[in-house]
Amino acid sequence: MENTLDEERKRISREIHDELGQLLTILKFDISWIKFNGAEGNQPLAEKADSMMETIGQALGSVKRISREVRPPQLDALGLAGAIQWEVQQLATKAGIHPTVTFSPQEFTLDKERGLVLYRIFHEALTNVARHSQATEMSVEVVKKSDVVLLKMHDNGRGISRKELRGTMSLGLVGMRERIRPWNGKLSIAGKQGKGTTVSVQIPLEETNFGGVRP
Repeated sequence: MENTLDEERKRISREIHDELGQLLTILKFDISWIKFNGAEGNQPLAEKADSMMETIGQALGSVKRISREVRPPQLDALGLAGAIQWEVQQLATKAGIHPTVTFSPQEFTLDKERGLVLYRIFHEALTNVARHSQATEMSVEVVKKSDVVLLKMHDNGRGISRKELRGTMSLGLVGMRERIRPWNGKLSIAGKQGKGTTVSVQIPLEETNFGGVRP
């Protein structure tokens, strides 16, 4: 089921990026042509053209952002470990958070479905760190054992409160739990005021049917 949804996300992401992005780019060129060929001596029209091109530039940025969020291209290009490292480095650059990332073993393979689930949960947790934690440091640890894959994320921020944990819709925690449920997985989130937040994920490697029922 998750794999089917992912294929649909890929298709939608491509269409958003390729078709809508291309149309906006053409429109931007057309307005630029009007400015330089039809607005000579007409300052209000030239200024309006500049304003429209700026708006289209913002729209193109939104198209790229939404396309990446629907289906992150780095997951396909870099694999799970590479995508996690890339995302963490982006956070470090933008938010000034010092990261530590470890994998055990350093190189391992994970089936596509579990890899996607783990990445989606990681990405949501990372987004929460960027938006809410006020952290300066964070660690990400991924461990693959014979029967389970583990993800642990910790930051040194303000610490998620009990109220925020109860108000799960605002932090995307419901979605994280829904993603892990079909895999008989476990998700725990704990925070301590002024000491940061810890997110722990466990996904069994044994085969399950959709809905988390063992065959």
